[in-house]
Amino acid sequence: MEEMNIGTIGAKRQSWRGNNPRDLLKSVLDENPGADRPAIFALFRERLREDNEAEEYVDTIIEYWLANNYYSLVGPQRSVQTITRVRAVTQSAEEIRTRVAKKIKDSANIVLLEMMMPNGKPLRDCTGKECRDLSVRVGDWLSQVGKRVKARQTVGDALSEADLQAIY
Repeated sequence: MEEMNIGTIGAKRQSWRGNNPRDLLKSVLDENPGADRPAIFALFRERLREDNEAEEYVDTIIEYWLANNYYSLVGPQRSVQTITRVRAVTQSAEEIRTRVAKKIKDSANIVLLEMMMPNGKPLRDCTGKECRDLSVRVGDWLSQVGKRVKARQTVGDALSEADLQAIY
């Protein structure tokens, strides 16, 4: 039987061979119902020694063992498709992180104009005079805002969110 390579690790490769040790084990199990694992091991080994084609069974067993242990020690080999997919996902995730960070920053930038002042108004609706008066309670940054806004002018008409962020 021709070998069909449908995978690279574990039993995938070995189960398609002509001399499949799994078939040999199954026949030993079928012929010895009720035998425990140590007895099956001894019978399986004995059958391998008797079989004229035992070398092919042994090669399959060694390949199976090597594949499992090799990849457990060095890690699985990644295909070009897997590497490409991982890179695409990583790039996509990075783009999403960037967009989320921008949204958060944009949302944070809105906060100062919408900030409620102790007089019950959002900062955007406060006049320059109100900002100067409230700065004693709110902080020096509000007096800096009041200096840039005329007494009867509102903060929203005089300053942008970026201006407020720079002052804050």
